[in-house]
Amino acid sequence: MGSWQRYKPAVSARPIGNSSPFDWSAVEDSITYPEFAHRARLEGTVPIEIVIDPEGAASTAFFAPYDEGEAEPNELLVKAATRGLQRALFSPAPGDTLRARVLVRFSLVPRADLSTVSR
Repeated sequence: MGSWQRYKPAVSARPIGNSSPFDWSAVEDSITYPEFAHRARLEGTVPIEIVIDPEGAASTAFFAPYDEGEAEPNELLVKAATRGLQRALFSPAPGDTLRARVLVRFSLVPRADLSTVSR
């Protein structure tokens, strides 16, 4: 088992600021941890701004740093976060459109050491 395989990729997505009426666990399922990022053991948090249309689709999703001095996360993680949020199905937005800021966290969680599990 390669060293990168000892870690299970995990993705979480949570709104920034006001609570949002969406099922964020379903949104997380639409975001895929990039295999290369997993192999390279890249982790990071990506702030994304999305615009949800009245039909519940993310019509726009883009990297939205907190401030000008903030370092940009790895490009692979930014692309995975924006693509995943654009694929996600949201509840229809109340009114015309809804803007939301979302933090997408890519992390690697150590897997249980299978050699210590009794059979």
